[in-house]
Amino acid sequence: MQYFSHFYKLSTTGEEIWLDPRMDRDTGLFIDPFFVFRSEIPTFSNAKQKFLDFFRAAFELAHEAKRSGTALKKLENLLKFPEVMEIRLGLSVGEGGAGPGSKFAKACAGALVRLAEKGYRGLDHFEEIEIFTKGIGPDGISDATANILKYELIQYTQEICEQFSIPTKKFLIDNAQFDFHDRRWDHATFSLPENPCLKNKAVLLVPKEFLCTIHAIGSDGFSEYVSRNKSEELRADLNYEIEKSFSKATIIDIAEKRPEWVSEYIQYVENEANITPYNLEEDEKNLYRNTRKAFDFASLNPIPLSASNDEEFLQFVETIIQQFRLCVEEQGCFKLLWNDAQKLTNSDEAERKPRDENTAQCLFSSIVTSYCQANNIDISREVETGRGPVDFKFSSGYQKRALVELKLAKSSKLKQGRLEQLPAYLRAKQIQHGYYVIIVYRKKEFEKIEKLLEEAEKVDFGDLLFKVVTVDAGLDKPSASNI
Repeated sequence: MQYFSHFYKLSTTGEEIWLDPRMDRDTGLFIDPFFVFRSEIPTFSNAKQKFLDFFRAAFELAHEAKRSGTALKKLENLLKFPEVMEIRLGLSVGEGGAGPGSKFAKACAGALVRLAEKGYRGLDHFEEIEIFTKGIGPDGISDATANILKYELIQYTQEICEQFSIPTKKFLIDNAQFDFHDRRWDHATFSLPENPCLKNKAVLLVPKEFLCTIHAIGSDGFSEYVSRNKSEELRADLNYEIEKSFSKATIIDIAEKRPEWVSEYIQYVENEANITPYNLEEDEKNLYRNTRKAFDFASLNPIPLSASNDEEFLQFVETIIQQFRLCVEEQGCFKLLWNDAQKLTNSDEAERKPRDENTAQCLFSSIVTSYCQANNIDISREVETGRGPVDFKFSSGYQKRALVELKLAKSSKLKQGRLEQLPAYLRAKQIQHGYYVIIVYRKKEFEKIEKLLEEAEKVDFGDLLFKVVTVDAGLDKPSASNI
């Protein structure tokens, strides 16, 4: 795990207006051109005009493509945006995906040609193209936006590098500029910071205010707008029943038959809808904040342990579980496991909403992954055991292995997990040592855990060895937990 600020030893506060990217993998956020157009950052002041000019050129080719296969091919090449791996955003799991590519280009070109046949000469918002066709998802919109605005992103990154005295080197950047005369992309070389996790790749920084999980303008929003505002016309003129969510084919059909509704919807989004960028501080979808906080904790609390024998390996596993408990209970990370924890400290207990089990698992994974990487220990999430997936498996070779199951104390499967699930996993993988980590949100849940431990003492698990760790994630401290 590696972040831009950590690698370049920057003293950041979290108040920076640019996203501090994780450089070893993508963060599941996207650039929304709607937010780019609204931005007051000087570097992006010409963004909307640049989009208008680009899609005016694309529509010129689309009109030619109605009668020319060569023009259609040129249009598809124009729209074949490579993934902008330098920004480290999107849904890629590994080092990087292939970007929108040919499928996106064909879908987008086909939609532009159909719109050209209806008399369109341009688009005020590129992302509205998603309403008219299949095969264009948020990754495609984001990468297309990053390609069209790549020169501005380069300038923006260079300004930040100058501000923080960040070292740069020369990189060849694909699709750096669009040649409007020849209607093709040009490559160029720029001085940019290096990404140590990707061979021969630079880093491009993105303003936080550009980021979203769902684009402001798109099929889902259009479907909701039509259902809410055009119900009579849908039934009378188009013979559609009002549905909670229309199929993609239906949305396309409605958009093509009523393009003025698309225009009305976009006007509504621009003038009336309350749409804001993704809030990285609240981070409702657990895409960035928890992983970053966990990384910071592990960096500030190193544990130099070896795991050369069985005893040291188990001590290592127990120590990093203890580090997770410390992070949650004593370092304020319990707030990451609640919605709006900062605002709810003095509110009625019934109003407080803890986050789900997956959020706790992600936080645990983020903390222990940093320690495991530093000590050559492998950790895997959701490992298939043959009896269902276990939450985490630690291993150093075949002999030194341990399983960890993480559950919320409020879970209806808490008892089943300790008495049945984890023992079955251990036997299936022929592993002796298991750890049951229980996240406690409310004080009354400790009674439930005590009863579980009493019941577990009466069960013969053979040679299997268990340790139960309770982690107090309650908003009211001090902690009541222990190993």
